[in-house]
Amino acid sequence: MNNKRVCVIGLDGATLDLIQPWTQQEILPNIARLMSTGSWGRLHSTIPPITAPAWSSFMTGKNPGKHGLYDFIGRRPNSYQTRPFNASHRDGESLWSILSRAGKQVCVVNVPITYPPEPVNGCMISGMGTPATAQNYCYPPGLLSELHLVVPDYEVQPEGIFDPRGRELETLQAVRAMTEMRLKAALYLLQHYDCDFFMVVFRATDVVQHYFWHYMDSNHSRYNSRAAQELQTGIRDCYQQIDRGLADIFTHLNDETLIILMSDHGFGIQETYLHMNTWLWQQGYLNFKRNRITRAKEMLFRWGFTPSNTYEVLRILRQARNIARAIRKNKTSARETINRIFLSFQDVDWTRTLAYSVGNIGQIYFNLQGREPQGIVSPGNGFDNLFDELSHKLMELRDSITGEPIVGRIYRQEEVFEGAHLCEAPDLIFMPHEKCLGYGALHFPTRQWLSPSDRSGTHRLDGLLLMHGPGIRTDYQIAGARLIDLAPTILAAMDVPIPSDMDGQVLIDAFTEAFQDIMPIRYQHPQVKAESKAPDLTEGEEHEILEQLRGLGYAD
Repeated sequence: MNNKRVCVIGLDGATLDLIQPWTQQEILPNIARLMSTGSWGRLHSTIPPITAPAWSSFMTGKNPGKHGLYDFIGRRPNSYQTRPFNASHRDGESLWSILSRAGKQVCVVNVPITYPPEPVNGCMISGMGTPATAQNYCYPPGLLSELHLVVPDYEVQPEGIFDPRGRELETLQAVRAMTEMRLKAALYLLQHYDCDFFMVVFRATDVVQHYFWHYMDSNHSRYNSRAAQELQTGIRDCYQQIDRGLADIFTHLNDETLIILMSDHGFGIQETYLHMNTWLWQQGYLNFKRNRITRAKEMLFRWGFTPSNTYEVLRILRQARNIARAIRKNKTSARETINRIFLSFQDVDWTRTLAYSVGNIGQIYFNLQGREPQGIVSPGNGFDNLFDELSHKLMELRDSITGEPIVGRIYRQEEVFEGAHLCEAPDLIFMPHEKCLGYGALHFPTRQWLSPSDRSGTHRLDGLLLMHGPGIRTDYQIAGARLIDLAPTILAAMDVPIPSDMDGQVLIDAFTEAFQDIMPIRYQHPQVKAESKAPDLTEGEEHEILEQLRGLGYAD
């Protein structure tokens, strides 16, 4: 057992809804082989299923209430301002840190929200959430120059993957190049670094599904059967490229390696955006200041002078990217520029505001007395009444075109989270209808609370889990697996004690009965995470990350 090795391959946003039929059609032969000779099933993500908290829950084995990350961004303490999250904000020890302390050699590549990279017994290249100009995204530091000798054009987040509208074929080329770049780096590290635990994440699946789903799915309202063939097969081609890369990765693994193929969430159709802060304003739960500047902004907003409309005009004129570059060149964030011109939280009168939204999908915070700087909602009855009132109104929302409900299920924070960071969680969390997504890129992007989305695919709760190797059942379907179960399962498979504060459980049913009899499942007291020695991000680095997230439709 002590010689057991584990290789984890993350396909961000990969879904069995596509993989199952494609393996049956022999489109993905390497994944098909793993499924036929291993255990597989759906993998339940975090609520809501967002990349940042999902990957953080994977690496800690804990729910967001314990590790403290609920989205890509969060509120600054004692303020209404937001900031992008990174690894230094995460509470709880990572899987690779636990393995390192146990003497295991680890190699971790491109896992989201791992910047700045932490010292490990091995090597690490950080993933999504790394500032565009950062040069410290490798550990040990000398790995960066070594990496650039092998992959001279290595980038964590290539600029070409952002907002493909009007340049779809160019974006597909950029995504293919990104996957090839990541694969080259992974293969080099596998060849030159002897490790017990290896992990690489491919982001391409998430990117192409966000923007190209309507080219593939005839059930989408924007489906166009006459679109170029390369666009129609863009998502399938992306999966096939990674499937071919798996064959190369497998040549560097020995027969004793446990292979885990997984995703942080699933995917499906998206038709609309729900602009939560606009809805709260229209319903009277959020109010603006009464000064002259804010009143002028509000009047222009009502007339249609909004960030979304302005961006669309600039995009049609092919000036949006040029203006964004000019803003960055002058060391000014697009966020600051937008906030000066358009309505933002800077214009909100918090003394007359009951609720507001920060983040993606469906998170609402109450302007709570004793927590927010200018809180007006009283704990207890005031909180409960507001929750009930908002819940009732949200459940009544309907799409004006389809008549379908907008909101699926509503949760109180304590229903889905628990832990030391519960007080930082959204007060009301709701899952929108499958074809709708809460829009988090701007506070008030449009005067309409529901609008057509520029993305055609969005996240689903159920991702993918596939396990293959010695001791794993053959052609067995795993039921009830959760993202938080993978860390303790990997530790048990590698004969490393599991911290007792992990929420996940070992997926024992995926292993053969003979292997279960000899599989050690041991627990230990959790390691207290040392205070992060990583310096805070500079204002410029925060701006860079926010611009990257906005380009992907995530920042607030």
